[in-house]
Amino acid sequence: MLLGIVSLLLWGCKSDSTTYMVVDLAADPAGITLPTLLSPVSGGFYVNGFPTNLRRLDDGGVDISDFPRQIHWLTQHYVQRIQESRSGYPTIMPVYLPFSGAIDIAAMSSWDGDYAAADAPIQLIDIDPESAQYGRRFPLQLSVTRYADSYRPRHLLQVLPTLGITLQPNTTYALIVTDQTPLSGDQQWQQNPQLTAALQQTDDGGISARARAVYAPLRAFLAPTDIDPARIMGATVWSTGDPVAQFQRAARQVAAQAEALTRLPISELENFDDYPEYCVIRGTVNLPGYQKGVAPYALFGGEVEWTAGGAPVQQYTRQAEFVLTIPKQVTMPDTGFPLLSYVHGAGGRAHQVYDRGEFDHFDITRYPYYIGKAGEGPSQIAAERGWASSGLAGHASRDHIPQWGALNGVMVYNIFNPRGLAGNYMTMAWERIYFRRIVDRIEVDRSLCSDADPGPGRDRFRFDPQLQVNLGQSQGNWISSLMVAADPRPYQGVIFSAAAGTWIRLFNNNPGFELSMNSVAVNRVPILDLDDAHPFMMLVEWMLAGVDTITNLQNLTVNPAKPPPHIIGFSGYNDYMLSEPVQRPFFMALQTDLLGEDIGRTARRSFLPHITLGGARQLAYPASENAGFDGYGARTNVVMRYRGNNPVLLYNGHEVLFQSDAVKHQYGCFLEHLSQGVSPLVGMGWEQGGPCL
Repeated sequence: MLLGIVSLLLWGCKSDSTTYMVVDLAADPAGITLPTLLSPVSGGFYVNGFPTNLRRLDDGGVDISDFPRQIHWLTQHYVQRIQESRSGYPTIMPVYLPFSGAIDIAAMSSWDGDYAAADAPIQLIDIDPESAQYGRRFPLQLSVTRYADSYRPRHLLQVLPTLGITLQPNTTYALIVTDQTPLSGDQQWQQNPQLTAALQQTDDGGISARARAVYAPLRAFLAPTDIDPARIMGATVWSTGDPVAQFQRAARQVAAQAEALTRLPISELENFDDYPEYCVIRGTVNLPGYQKGVAPYALFGGEVEWTAGGAPVQQYTRQAEFVLTIPKQVTMPDTGFPLLSYVHGAGGRAHQVYDRGEFDHFDITRYPYYIGKAGEGPSQIAAERGWASSGLAGHASRDHIPQWGALNGVMVYNIFNPRGLAGNYMTMAWERIYFRRIVDRIEVDRSLCSDADPGPGRDRFRFDPQLQVNLGQSQGNWISSLMVAADPRPYQGVIFSAAAGTWIRLFNNNPGFELSMNSVAVNRVPILDLDDAHPFMMLVEWMLAGVDTITNLQNLTVNPAKPPPHIIGFSGYNDYMLSEPVQRPFFMALQTDLLGEDIGRTARRSFLPHITLGGARQLAYPASENAGFDGYGARTNVVMRYRGNNPVLLYNGHEVLFQSDAVKHQYGCFLEHLSQGVSPLVGMGWEQGGPCL
């Protein structure tokens, strides 16, 4: 110990031309401070690096009580809610290492994939000996703070695993920075003696027993490798939690609750509308709700209460409208009609499954103002291929809370009430998982759709529980992702459109969102860059990780816990709401191949080469069974890119699902092939309803 104290005193006399990692491994908590723009001490939060297992608590939580800028009420609110949740580190988050001098980021590679190599100067490594990915390095996005701001000290290295390539739950990782990392000016690396003690387990350095234990997995990993611990200038070790476990466990319980019903909680069905291809059947269903308070939980309420066994506590029952469509042009199969389940977007309605067709006109007297051609929605495409369809007025829809009008579409993104926000997304997914079990058992009297054919000797229409496809668009795509991943019963196919991945990118992917977050939420100069590694964005992602599309979709394709579905996706070029930087992580998480042309021509607007970081490829038409899954066989898993084609909508790529005949042809054939019992073969789209390959 005496040698350690002496070495630290001598360390304090170091030259100003040396750069080292700022650590305090002798004290718990760390006693060293670093200045931010607003505080001479709050940058001390980053001392020893973050995340770090030095902050893990015995109950699995993490101590972030000294997080910077808690004078800002919303920052403090997130910190308190995260600490109350007792959740471990999320699987999507930036990693921070503080240094005394500046790393020369401009002299380093800007290609994320270069940091997945074993000789990379900065590496994020799976060091968990129990992990199937032990030794894996990750592609990384790097940045350094040039100046202190209200959340960060200067010279803070920020390392973000490429969004869309997610860490595994309940796994230990390390970030290391070697002396091959370039420094600015004439600075030279020098290893902090406390870090030396942690990495080489020397007797000097004066570090705590806990620090030695935290760094032990890294020492064990380094021992048989060619990496010399003396050349590591910065390091942190941490273990992830499982952010989706509670949500997905509850989804299984909600499904079981619905399956145990002895009587269907629905009203008498009625014929509501009629089109040449299909009939529209309307009803209402009683759905359980699990959030406390009064929707839409503007500032308070919306949290989910849990039993000791981890089940959500039911707080209310609500009545929701639903519609079912029955195709007229085919005879019902013996197993019932295959079913396309449509999930509407923010502020949507149950009717949009059939009446959100190609744009027709705007009508400011009718919410949601965008009026599609009646009867030409997804139900029409489904009916052309012999499929039934369903639509439900979901939680926080226009039908659920009509008095909020257009604000319904905003309140579901209410970051001022993070527990309510997370609860909203859980509820929107759970109630659709519940409703799916109701539809499985519904029988529609033939008299309600007399032009349709139930088959010889039958007088009722049914729906096949073993042949179902889920379709979501925009916010509906987010909910679709959650429910497809969390539902214990697999879907045979999924159609993704206007997709988005990670809360980080959702809130900073376009200038309008970034301006709102900067000025209204974070309360700072609006023109400042709200970068992916910003600490407030890290808090948002942490708080909402359980209902992130990407964290949930890991269990669908990367680590499938059930038979994965066939996947067809549509990416809108120049999507004003959800631009390419937020689309790419979504499809990278699914390891979806790009089929056909990448119509983007700039780094921001393109999919390539970004998606190759996750192992995706660009394929030529046609494609089928391009993805293999151990134990489950091959699946079709592709995404196509389209431009918006309507000048009235300013060529917005957000609407390609409804605007493009090519898109309608492709997903129509996707349905047709599935109903034929074959893997979808995706060719170039051309005409809605046209013949398939």
